[in-house]
Amino acid sequence: MAPVDSNDVYFSIITPVRNAAATVQRTLDSVQSQSASREHLVLDAGSTDGTLELLEERRDQFAYFRSQPDDGIAAAFNEGIENASGRYLVFLNADDYLLPSTLETVRRFIEGCAAAPDIVYGNAMILDARGETFHEAARLEALPAYMSLYHPSMYFRREALLTLGGYDARYSLAMDSELTHRALASGCTFAHLPETLAVMARGGLSDRQHWRSLYQYRRSVRQHELCGRLRSFYYLLRQAAVHEALKFPPVKRWRLSRRDRAGGHV
Repeated sequence: MAPVDSNDVYFSIITPVRNAAATVQRTLDSVQSQSASREHLVLDAGSTDGTLELLEERRDQFAYFRSQPDDGIAAAFNEGIENASGRYLVFLNADDYLLPSTLETVRRFIEGCAAAPDIVYGNAMILDARGETFHEAARLEALPAYMSLYHPSMYFRREALLTLGGYDARYSLAMDSELTHRALASGCTFAHLPETLAVMARGGLSDRQHWRSLYQYRRSVRQHELCGRLRSFYYLLRQAAVHEALKFPPVKRWRLSRRDRAGGHV
């Protein structure tokens, strides 16, 4: 692991956005409330619902800003990486938000490490489509089975991310999972900060196209040799079954009660 460099900007927060007028203010406020050294990069994909006007009002808060159609979320993430200058990068979508003092908590954790981890990952609070929240504990050991790390609670050391080569646009729904698999297969160092670092909203594109997202996930774990063919197929079927079962309120309530007793995960 490399030592932390002497860059003045500690964190770069990268936010892709498109037609998120209902939620983006909360995302921006959560970044502005942080006390740690940071910069915010916002990449709008040509919003038409009033989002652009909200962003223009706050343009002086952004280290980098552009608004034009792009080639998707992975392309926006990579553009953010190219223009970021922070030691650590975090990707915060326009319906997610940081919890108070998150960046300061992460900074203290990193500086308490013997050497700078390539990836710091924390726990997350999940916000579902009904406005209900529940905690999820990150589990690196479960990564071959499902995306058990949470993107807005992951902090990537900039040099490691550049070495990895950024996000692969061929994974249109599972680009965050594929990057995490690639990092694990490449020998990147992971460090778990056992704190809830962000609120992550459900209902995005990968949730709406769940089967396709699961297929891309399975393809990624196979590509990076994290799981055998038969076991990955079993995981795919199991996750699909869980996703469908959770559409029934009694099943969802039962699982959430089990999760609470298990300390945040089942």
